[in-house]
Amino acid sequence: MWSQSPLLLPGTGFPPLGANGIAFDLFFQNVYVSNTSNHQIIRIPVELDGSAGTAEVFADGPTIDAKQGTTNALAGADGIAFDLFGNLYVCANQANQIQVISQDAKLTAHYTSSTVTLDNPASLVFLGSQLFFTNASIFDGGTNSAVYVLQTPSFGLPPL
Repeated sequence: MWSQSPLLLPGTGFPPLGANGIAFDLFFQNVYVSNTSNHQIIRIPVELDGSAGTAEVFADGPTIDAKQGTTNALAGADGIAFDLFGNLYVCANQANQIQVISQDAKLTAHYTSSTVTLDNPASLVFLGSQLFFTNASIFDGGTNSAVYVLQTPSFGLPPL
């Protein structure tokens, strides 16, 4: 086990999923983990010896909603990936959106589809400025279960 923290546990949210999506930042200084039930992104510093530092809440959906007057920020946060500018793209499956969280933990954009219901977008990966993501499609019997692509305004971190 590399890191264990109460921040990675599901708490009282639904569904009871704690630590879920995971991504390193650009210089591998921090690991970011989505906590699906708690609508949070947790940041864990990577120490110089490679061990885990103390986990902390990087972004909290209810706090974002209260400060920015939004709704469903990080609702069901699942898969996550960074762009080259340090923006974190989040599959917010309970909101049926891809949401973008800035380096200062603000919701700066959200994407939905006008043609397909994003019924539980789950995992995502960048290829250049294209963001590929899966749609679990669990509430429509799998009708929209597929891989989709979103053209983003910036390039993502390349897959390792």
